[in-house]
Amino acid sequence: KAEAEGSLRALGDGARLIAIATKGGGRVTQHFGHAREFQVYEAGSGGIRFIGHRRVEDAYCQGGFGEDATLDSVIRSLAGIDVVLCAKIGGCPRKDLAAAGVKVSDDYAFEYIEAAISAFIKAEAPTIARALSA
Repeated sequence: KAEAEGSLRALGDGARLIAIATKGGGRVTQHFGHAREFQVYEAGSGGIRFIGHRRVEDAYCQGGFGEDATLDSVIRSLAGIDVVLCAKIGGCPRKDLAAAGVKVSDDYAFEYIEAAISAFIKAEAPTIARALSA
């Protein structure tokens, strides 16, 4: 916990908005392509707090195949989001999210949301510190 708090302090005043693909239960449990909404958290020096939901018109993955037009709509719905944590994501949406400036990770699948956010921030702390000092 102390390491996670230290990583959050490394954010300084620069809070990050993190969207979580979840089916509930307080865990990162949903495939990016199946998400019809994302829970949004703010992570900053003051901790992690839930701030709302981002709904998408249609899930990206339709019958096992991704729809490009739907992916564009999902990315627009995530405007202002810095990071997406999900249980699984394919290469195409990962690439398109990166092009839109959104980091994405499925490394924390099935972990509790706050623990996943803390672990992601801890892993990214050196990158975040460099960006904030630039």
